[in-house]
Amino acid sequence: MPENKKPIIFQQGAPKSASSFCAQLLREIAAQNGGRQSEAEKILGGHSKGGFVDNLGSCKEKLQLLPELSVVKTHLRPYSAEGMLERGEAVAFVTFRDPLDSVQSLLDHADAARETGKQEFTYVKSVTQAAKIIQWHISHSIIWLRNSNAYPVFYEDLKNDPLGTATFMAKKTGVSVDEERIKDLFKDKSQIRRFNIGKAGRGRALLDTAEGAEAARIFSVFYHHEKWIQS
Repeated sequence: MPENKKPIIFQQGAPKSASSFCAQLLREIAAQNGGRQSEAEKILGGHSKGGFVDNLGSCKEKLQLLPELSVVKTHLRPYSAEGMLERGEAVAFVTFRDPLDSVQSLLDHADAARETGKQEFTYVKSVTQAAKIIQWHISHSIIWLRNSNAYPVFYEDLKNDPLGTATFMAKKTGVSVDEERIKDLFKDKSQIRRFNIGKAGRGRALLDTAEGAEAARIFSVFYHHEKWIQS
């Protein structure tokens, strides 16, 4: 990677893990440091929807053409981003949330979508279905962390200390961050996607059901982190 060239920024996380909020913070950090997100959107074309790319493997060549500090969000595995991470051409921030909280949030999202006539996740109607989706996506998240320059970002940190989290991500990206401009984002929280809507621990009520208990067993491997110690 040429000296002083800033990296591409990847953001990955399971649905309902605050990945959209994390990506918004990253786009703000990039914009403060000369990022040209609109140019990145043009290059990605039909592969991207508002900076979200479903399958990075489908646009390998275009990823190489992105301007510095482009933010690319995905829910899936690294695919062609792995080489960029290893060469230092990119950094990645991977959001993690208590899986049971994600399951509950996904169920609520599906209920709301059915009520409003939207199509997103409307097929999710049970704890078991939601748990399988979250488990599948978390398995992709773990693959990201096997690469150099990929860092975990936790839901609780994004919610409770967004400024500190933004500073951490800026440092790992090799850029600075204007704290006042980050604070300005929170003057109108309606402009921040899904900020502070979820509540940590809300999924634990699922443990009172057979499906929820089975989901907790499936997710037991993910509870090793101290932030996710089961009560």
